[in-house]
Amino acid sequence: MILGMSIATSTLVHVVISLIGIVSGLIVLFGMFGSRRLPGWTALFLLTTILTSVTGFMVGLTPARIFGIISLLVLARHCSLFMASGSAARGVGSTWVAPCSRFI
Repeated sequence: MILGMSIATSTLVHVVISLIGIVSGLIVLFGMFGSRRLPGWTALFLLTTILTSVTGFMVGLTPARIFGIISLLVLARHCSLFMASGSAARGVGSTWVAPCSRFI
């Protein structure tokens, strides 16, 4: 049991959170292509991505733990930039993309 849920249920919660993160990330990506700032969608993307990493540790995805640690460190940086920018400052897009490109 993980947080009072069966392993199957906690895995399902992890997957649903991940899918919400993927969809919101795609919406933010297409917003960036159209030069539109979408602070609400960006906040949802960051939140669900953090929750995906955290719930991944609880589910017991041991091969992915190193990636989860790296992901949380990168997300901490981006959340601080997002909060400091007032959620929609100029230049934030390039600030966000450059650190992520190092991992590709």
